[in-house]
Amino acid sequence: MLTQNHGLLACWFNGLLNRKLKTNIRPVYIVTGAVLPDIFLIFDFFLHSEPLIIASKCLHSIPIFGIFFFGFILGQKFHYSRMMAFFAGWGIFHIAIDVITHKNRAWPYLWPWFDYPIHGIADHYNPLLLGLEVILTAYILCRLLILAISSIYPTKKTP
Repeated sequence: MLTQNHGLLACWFNGLLNRKLKTNIRPVYIVTGAVLPDIFLIFDFFLHSEPLIIASKCLHSIPIFGIFFFGFILGQKFHYSRMMAFFAGWGIFHIAIDVITHKNRAWPYLWPWFDYPIHGIADHYNPLLLGLEVILTAYILCRLLILAISSIYPTKKTP
């Protein structure tokens, strides 16, 4: 998925989640997490540097994300906060969406364990597949995620 679409989808999800949980987390945290992995690719486009490619592999890696995420969870209570919004943007709205939408330009999502690319089910560069299938898949995943989160965190009843 294109970088700006990661940010737009994360911003939309943040609005839905804030409304459902009655919180007021600004979208800058979830959008930063969703856009951050592609920032090094933008610089690499101009500089062609190996360290930038390694940084991009790190930020697209599920094991690296897991280390940071579980390290944060062990040190904090599990509630929707600014850092949780950042991790949701990074893990869900970037890595998970990329796993689905990168068929031809796949990343090694299990790096550093395996350096083989994992191909998705749709290609976001194909204009025939970019629209409906990717958007519907992302929409359904967001709705299921909100349903799961709202069952874990019931909304507060206002008197």
